[in-house]
Amino acid sequence: MGSFSIWHLLIIIIVGGLPALLLLVVKRQPGNRFGPQPVSMGMGDAIVVCLKKYLDFKGRATRSEFWWFYLFNVLVNIVAVVLTAITGIEAFGAASYAFFVPSLAVGARRLHDINRSGWWQLLSFGFGIFVLIYLWAQPSQNDLEDKAAVFD
Repeated sequence: MGSFSIWHLLIIIIVGGLPALLLLVVKRQPGNRFGPQPVSMGMGDAIVVCLKKYLDFKGRATRSEFWWFYLFNVLVNIVAVVLTAITGIEAFGAASYAFFVPSLAVGARRLHDINRSGWWQLLSFGFGIFVLIYLWAQPSQNDLEDKAAVFD
């Protein structure tokens, strides 16, 4: 009953490999259809912008905005875990839920910056998170460079 079979291996390969194959199949359209290119920002500005755009899934977010907010989110969760360990009051769940929607919003805007739909975040289930991290790390797609490349 507890044995590992070829079917288990096949399921692991399909679940882990399918999201990676999507990158090869789905092509980006030339030019960015999600608005003007945003400016880079520091950690403080990124936190303020992401919290102001709490429910804004439209527009674009630079790599700096996304990764600074991600770092802030991780630091808040670490502090919440420490507070939970010291006081016994559950703070981790509250911190995780408080930043869940802004994290989804900035993730969608980051994907828009590379001219991908925010629905690509559904890849975060399973091994697709590695594909998503790869996408979030891509440089911004500039309108002028891509439109010029189409006409060459």
